[in-house]
Amino acid sequence: MRFFKSLSSMTTGLVLLALVGAAAAIGSSLWPEYFFRSWPFRLLLALLLINMILCTINTSGRFFRRRARISRDWRLLLRTLGLVMLHAGIVFILVGASLYSWLGHSVQLSIREGDTVQIENILPVTKPFDLKLDKFYIEFHHDGSPAQYYADLQVLEGDKTTLEKTIKVNYPLVYNGVKFYQSSYGYLTEVLVRDGEETPRTLL
Repeated sequence: MRFFKSLSSMTTGLVLLALVGAAAAIGSSLWPEYFFRSWPFRLLLALLLINMILCTINTSGRFFRRRARISRDWRLLLRTLGLVMLHAGIVFILVGASLYSWLGHSVQLSIREGDTVQIENILPVTKPFDLKLDKFYIEFHHDGSPAQYYADLQVLEGDKTTLEKTIKVNYPLVYNGVKFYQSSYGYLTEVLVRDGEETPRTLL
């Protein structure tokens, strides 16, 4: 009973919410491809989800027990309804995050300009297709700081282009249930290696 009360308290919810936020910030920086499917993160999500469900039930229960008084005080009514909606919204978000953690797939894909990648070799897709990066470019502010990052992409099925789109940060390309985000960029160094009489090799 004491454990149930602790798990359903708002204090526990705030602590768990802080832990999930801190863990997500650290994990996404150090292990972006693996952390969100690790058992510690899933455990935190499960505990927070249970806490939010219990808090929502408790808040709703207080609302119905005191509905006569609450209905006469519109400020108290709005406050109570706001709390219920807040908890329900957090539960909805956590359910989505849990489904993504268990069922979703996420990989970091690096493509050079002009290169094509076979997506079925990277992600489980229902229909094979390729992704080609035509061009990457950066838009700058007047002071020289980056304003936005763009990537011109093509979706190919065989030799046929089925979709062309320019993506930017937070504006992905969506195709066949897969979302492609512009998340980062970098530089590749091309090195020409000569080893005796062997054919020169290009290393990237």
